[in-house]
Amino acid sequence: MAKRIDRTGETKKAKNGQTMTIVEYINANHIVVEFDDKQKTRVKTSYGCFKKGETKNPNFIPHIGETSKAYNGQTMTIVEYINCTNIIVEFDDKQKTRVKATYYRFTKGKVKNPNYHIGETNKATNSQTMTIVEYNNTKHIVVEFDDEFKTRVKTTYHYFKVGSVNNPNFKTNRNAIFFDKRIGKTHKATNGQTMTIVEYINANHIVVEFDDEQKTRVKTTYDRFIKGRVKNPNDIPHIGETNTANNGQTMTIVEYINYKNIIVEFDDEQKTHVKTYYSCFKAGEVKNPNFIPHIGETSKAKNGQTMTIVEYINANHIVVEFDDEQKTRVKTSYYSFKDGKTKNPNFIPHIGETSKAKNGQTMTIVEYINYYNIIVEFDDEFKTHVKTSYYSFKDGKTKNPNFTPRIGETKKAKNGQTMTIVEYINAHRIVVEFDDEQKTQVRTSYKNFKKGETKNPNYMPHIGETSKATNGQTMTIMEYINANHIVVEFDDEQKTRVKTSYGCFKKGTVKNPCFSMRGEGTYKTFQTQYAYTAPDGKVYFYCECQKCGFKANLTAKEVIGLNHGCWKPEDGEIICQSE
Repeated sequence: MAKRIDRTGETKKAKNGQTMTIVEYINANHIVVEFDDKQKTRVKTSYGCFKKGETKNPNFIPHIGETSKAYNGQTMTIVEYINCTNIIVEFDDKQKTRVKATYYRFTKGKVKNPNYHIGETNKATNSQTMTIVEYNNTKHIVVEFDDEFKTRVKTTYHYFKVGSVNNPNFKTNRNAIFFDKRIGKTHKATNGQTMTIVEYINANHIVVEFDDEQKTRVKTTYDRFIKGRVKNPNDIPHIGETNTANNGQTMTIVEYINYKNIIVEFDDEQKTHVKTYYSCFKAGEVKNPNFIPHIGETSKAKNGQTMTIVEYINANHIVVEFDDEQKTRVKTSYYSFKDGKTKNPNFIPHIGETSKAKNGQTMTIVEYINYYNIIVEFDDEFKTHVKTSYYSFKDGKTKNPNFTPRIGETKKAKNGQTMTIVEYINAHRIVVEFDDEQKTQVRTSYKNFKKGETKNPNYMPHIGETSKATNGQTMTIMEYINANHIVVEFDDEQKTRVKTSYGCFKKGTVKNPCFSMRGEGTYKTFQTQYAYTAPDGKVYFYCECQKCGFKANLTAKEVIGLNHGCWKPEDGEIICQSE
């Protein structure tokens, strides 16, 4: 039989710096160690954790007593540690100044001592020595002059360093009557009480009397009197003051020692009392140790029901109650509760939910099997039921087989006539009726109907429309098959008809085969060019014979009918013969 190992008395340093000693050893997985703290805390652990120093002391408050150097050179020590963002450090100055900070700023030395400049001296321009007695920030300090009155003046640190602080009591031979005029002057203090000046020595030495039962008198400065910042030592400040904590409970100050030591009472069943700072009270950051968070908190589930927290163990274990008939309770997480993702197993989703179909009818879910299988009811005379998917239902894509859509719908055709749907088979097969004398009906598609592209076979567009050709003649549409097939008639003696397109007709580029002259070019021996159009509508061309030089402004008909002949005999003389 193997000999039992006994490690009782063995010691090791824990990671928190404390020494731990084995006081009981059962086996490698069951030992008891004792820490060298005040409580002599004992902890059950394993030998492996003991050797690695990983055994934790539940009574160990980390970082208390830890020190660091601030940027101003002073040493600061952690005296209270709530969490990494809330610690209290104490500077090694005369006042033992304590400041609230974060652990990160403490380790980096970035914590500022508000009393750092207290006691610093400098010479003013009047040669008096002034000493900093109060330092709030660089723009708010109070200095005291070394005169008989110990005059105090509020200024900035910059003016202090350059010595440009004025002493209001520095001038001699001050008029005593001026001071007497301030005797009896009253002002409201910040606590609401009225105070009266009963004695005035100088601006830094006055005595005021409060209008309380004790007629309390206080020595102060005239500046603090005017600002109402004189405190009544017999006034108990803030007692009864209330505020709302972050947990929603109301807390009331029941005891006020100073701003670092107050007692607040929560409005819970236990009337819990908590010691805290006044700054924490004002910020609502005081925690109630008897507060069970989130009980009674409500949220909307995705199905629209309201759920209420009735039990809260931790963020991953809560119990919520739905506001249904069964008062269903479900175990879930606080995250799912806040996001409304908690599901009610007794909830039949979407029954009674409504949506608009594309045809304008309202449809209601009457049966819900799953996302891909639901039954909807249309609000028509037949109460038509249709099987569809929830997606089609939400997008209004579910079709009613008993719906005759679009009968009576009207639209303007491109020829200007109004057409009405009189029969609708499907989107590719409808019958429309035009508002002409014949009440022409045409089979077409709904797409062509909406675009106005449906044509009326009995419609004769553009018949009789006229336009000017480039040869100056007027042409009239006599037949219109389509835009690429029309017949026009010229106003010449022959009443010439030409097949062309509507585009050429509108531009006037239709050629008359019986009239070969153009607006600019040659005709017989003439060089022709458009000249002008007369008020009567006749078009004139500038004509010049290329052989004999004959010139004239003539109409197209005059050029065609002109009997002009010229020749060149042997002697070289040009002979022109015109009629």
